[in-house]
Amino acid sequence: MRELSSYLIDAGLSLGTALTVAGLLAPLWPALELINHFRPFLALGAGLLLILLLGLRSRRLTATAVVLFAVNLALLIVPALSYGAPEDPAAEPNLRVATLNTWVMRGQANRIMDFIKQTDADVILLQEVGQGDQAAVLDQLASAYPYVLFDEHSRSGPALLSKWRWSDSGIIPSGRGRPLAVWARFEQDGRLFEIASVHTANPFEWRHQPGDIDRLIRFARSRRAPLILGGDFNLTPFSWKLIKLAEWADLRWGQTFAASWPANRLIPIVLLDHVLVPKGVVLTAVETGPSVGSDHLPVVADLILDDRQTKAAN
Repeated sequence: MRELSSYLIDAGLSLGTALTVAGLLAPLWPALELINHFRPFLALGAGLLLILLLGLRSRRLTATAVVLFAVNLALLIVPALSYGAPEDPAAEPNLRVATLNTWVMRGQANRIMDFIKQTDADVILLQEVGQGDQAAVLDQLASAYPYVLFDEHSRSGPALLSKWRWSDSGIIPSGRGRPLAVWARFEQDGRLFEIASVHTANPFEWRHQPGDIDRLIRFARSRRAPLILGGDFNLTPFSWKLIKLAEWADLRWGQTFAASWPANRLIPIVLLDHVLVPKGVVLTAVETGPSVGSDHLPVVADLILDDRQTKAAN
């Protein structure tokens, strides 16, 4: 029995090591990024193997388990410490942004509208809004959100709904028949800032994801006003591509240890939806919202736009 247990644990360590090394190679082979999305489970598995090995007293296997657990724990914690936005729950926010991918919501426009009304965000970012729902959503929300931006030629592209009029807007193309993002520039209460609704290629379209991230980086680095990106990035905080976006575009995300997908199954297990804010912007609150019928949970963020940043851009 002891030999069998040792054999099974050895096999588990070999598998865990292979997956960890493969995930580290994701910058070279983007398909391997799929492994990194499940980093918390790799760390948990390595920790359980280490606990089991304490009873077997195998120095070789225990040493391997310690290294495997330490590496995965570091890859879990370092992104949160390096790229998490600062929070101040006691402060008063001056902007609320909410994002929601509406997939699996065909014909469920009422649930979308209920969420939007209850959230009362200043700017709503939607992704994959089907043409059948567009008219219903836009017509019934026109009084609260009179300013709407989406690509009329796309069947299910990103959209931006706002209480405020924007001074400029545009589309970031993806080259695949639908926009990568739509964006708008606002001048509100003397503050100048920009917000984009983003939807990158899904995790299995790994050939397209690097190009999407590079396009977002180029766009972000071309802006003078503070830029907020929100939407379905199809990337977790443990992925090299989201870390690359945060590093090269000088952005920070609101959540690390949360989950937003798949919300139409038992429980969400990975966080694919984010609100990314400029470095230095403080969040007063950020959370995943309730299920509204989509396979994604919404994300709602309250934040403080720094007067010095926005007025300097102006």
